[in-house]
Amino acid sequence: MNLTEIDIDLGSVTITCTGPEIGRVFGGLLREMRRMAPRLRGDEVDALREVMRHESGTLTVGELFPEFERESEYHMTLRRLRAAQFIRPGRTGRWEADEPIEVKPFTQLVWDRLGEGSLFPRGDLDENALSDETPTPGEHPPATWDDNVLDLGDFVEEKRP
Repeated sequence: MNLTEIDIDLGSVTITCTGPEIGRVFGGLLREMRRMAPRLRGDEVDALREVMRHESGTLTVGELFPEFERESEYHMTLRRLRAAQFIRPGRTGRWEADEPIEVKPFTQLVWDRLGEGSLFPRGDLDENALSDETPTPGEHPPATWDDNVLDLGDFVEEKRP
């Protein structure tokens, strides 16, 4: 069997892959996201939904979380969503109130082509997920994140100049 190769322009370099190779890469990314999704609280899923309502990079941290402070629960939410491969800081690599929130390209692709349900099937969410209630600033439901699952210290943020 002769596999067709596809040239993919990555900007500074072109990579040649077969369809099955691309499938394995995409499948691995999707599995990683799905593995983390059940560990997100309902308010964190709601925050991601709000980010996804905007074009990538147009919503800032302060617009999403007006009471944002570093090391707050809002900061931890952004770090969890980043560690789960959904978003990243759009400009500096560091979460600050004026930082644009960038949706990772694979997240956007999955959200647009397969839908939110492919990442957050109802059966995979905890009892707080998909809540219609937004916590009031400073009040958050207890974390359901298992700190043994992911060491956020592995995700170093760059120092702002």
